[in-house]
Parts: sequence; structure tokens; C-alpha cells
Amino acid sequence: MNSPARAPQRTILFADGDGLLREVYSADARRSGFKPLLAETGEAAWHLFVKERPDAVVTDLELPGELGGYALIERIRGTALGAVIPIVAVSPGAKDMRGVCDAVIALDVDDYLEKPVHGERLFWRIHELIEGRPIGLVAAEGQTRVGVPRPVSLDR
Repeated sequence: MNSPARAPQRTILFADGDGLLREVYSADARRSGFKPLLAETGEAAWHLFVKERPDAVVTDLELPGELGGYALIERIRGTALGAVIPIVAVSPGAKDMRGVCDAVIALDVDDYLEKPVHGERLFWRIHELIEGRPIGLVAAEGQTRVGVPRPVSLDR
């Protein structure tokens, strides 16, 4: 008897300058069935994104280093894979930051949450975003394998 094929483990890239928070993200991701990739800076996150091709990205808007959170999101969205995967932005006091909403909309971020982020809510949202998206439609060479790679869901 053949056992059912197991779905591949989804990978999430977490970019955050707070080491303790990266550890929490890592533990919560593993508990939720995801494989975490951890980066302290925007530059490190970009290199991991290119090398590992994650299924989703969670990034602080205020990353240390020359490549901050906003620039990282813009760079990722400028790639074929980055155009179709979910990105969640997080930031301390994000609800109070002037212009954050406009920036999030302009960068096409799927969601943004205020720190501290409740792990259960974050991973529920990531699961919802991944399952609601046609992940895996972009070939390694960058060509789209099927029609529209990023359908709009008006009810989310």
C-alpha cells in the first residue's frame, strides 16, 4: 500500500535585528511545522532569500544595516519569486508610526503586525497566506509556469 505523499515543509525567512526574537520565531516556526531561516540584517536576509527561495518572508521594518526593512521588501518584490510569495512586515509601535500604512500599501506587503507579535496569530496568518497563494509557480530560472502568478483575493 502506498502512503500518501507528504507535502514539502514550507520555509519562512525571518529578518529581525533582535536575537531573542529570532530565537522565538525559530522555535514557534518549528512548532507550527515550518522551516525557519534567520537573518539579523537586511543584507543577510537578501542573501538567504536568493539562496534558499523561501515560501514566505517576515521582516522587521527597522532592520539594522544599510539594507533596511523597506528596502529589503522592495528588493524582494522586484524578483519573480518575491512577486508571488507572502511578505509580513512587523515593527514595534507600527500602528503609531507615521506613514507606515502608506509604505506597506506601496510595497505590496500582505500584512503587517505590531511587535511583540503573538506567535500563534503570526503562524496562522502565514499559513493562510501561503495556502491562499499559488506558491511554487515560478521556475528557478524566473519564468512563470502558469497564468497569473498572483491572483487577487478580495475577501482576505
